[in-house]
Amino acid sequence: MATLAGSLLGGWSSDRLGREVVWLGGSAIAAIGLALFALLPVGSSVVFLVIFAILTGLGFGSRLPLLNTIAADVFDSPSFGRIYGSLQTSGAIGGALGPWLAGFLFDLLHSYTMILSMASGMLLISGSLVLVVRPGSHHHTDSSSGILQPGGNPINT
Repeated sequence: MATLAGSLLGGWSSDRLGREVVWLGGSAIAAIGLALFALLPVGSSVVFLVIFAILTGLGFGSRLPLLNTIAADVFDSPSFGRIYGSLQTSGAIGGALGPWLAGFLFDLLHSYTMILSMASGMLLISGSLVLVVRPGSHHHTDSSSGILQPGGNPINT
């Protein structure tokens, strides 16, 4: 439910605040959720697990609608299909190897603390990298609706 809410909120707020702001904010919220979970002692209250689930869901969810739009902004070219396919393939490989690697590290370390801390750090790096590529730097605000428009082309609302 938190991921769904984050996705809806992320799409809505990115139209008003910009993709970079929402991507960075979502990354930070998810990173905080993972870091808090990494620091939870065994046997912690269910309340802390709910807080982790809400923060992580909202953070990751807010990034979901931006994956496609940021890629399209950054790689706006006739080669976009191939580039986007490569990005999705890379994500699928990471999605397949990530759980295996986490399990392997857990077997070695008998703890998820380092794994969750690494994931939290990678989220912060991901959030920061969007500021380097600046996908929304060519977006303009339609003054009548307050919604950011790609290339200044107004969308009737």
